Amino acid sequence: MPPSTPTAPDGAAHTVRTRTVLVRRAAVVLLAVFVAAGATGTLGVRRHEVRAAGAGLEVAVTHASVTRGSMDASIEVSARRRGGLGGRLTVALPAGYLGSFTGVDPVPAPAAEQVDGDLVRWHFAVTGEQARVRIGLRAAPGAAGRQRATVTVADAAGGQVELELATWVLP
Repeated sequence: MPPSTPTAPDGAAHTVRTRTVLVRRAAVVLLAVFVAAGATGTLGVRRHEVRAAGAGLEVAVTHASVTRGSMDASIEVSARRRGGLGGRLTVALPAGYLGSFTGVDPVPAPAAEQVDGDLVRWHFAVTGEQARVRIGLRAAPGAAGRQRATVTVADAAGGQVELELATWVLP
C-alpha cells in the first residue's frame, strides 16, 4: 500500500489562518461598536443647560457641553423678568472663548455690538417679559480641548446674571 498524504493542515498554516480569522472578527466588532456609537449620538454634540437668577432676572443658557470640529456649538439664552425686561437684553461672552469657534451669528440681529477688551457684548431690542437669543457657533477645525467662559446676561431693568459654561471640543 502506497504511503498516504496527510489531509490535516500543518501546524504553522493552521495558526496563521486562525490568527487571520481572529483579526477579521475583532475588526468587525470594532466597526460595529463605532457604528453603534455614531447611531446613538455618542460621538455627536451633547447639550447642557445652566440656570441662574438675580435681581428679578431669571436666565437659562443651553450650550454644547461636548462637540466636535465643524459641528454646531450654539448658545441659546432665555431670559425672563416679571413686569418686563425694560426693552433691552445684553449678552456678553469673552472673545477668547468665541475665538475657538467660527460662524458667530447672533439671532435675532442685535441692535448693537460692542467689543470691550476681551468681552464681546450684543445688545438686543426686546419686548415683554421673556426673550430668547441664539448665538450660532461652530467649533473651529483644529480647536480641541476644554473651552470655558462666563456668560453675562443683563436687562435694562437692572438685573445681571453670570453663568459658567464649559465646552469640550473633540477632534
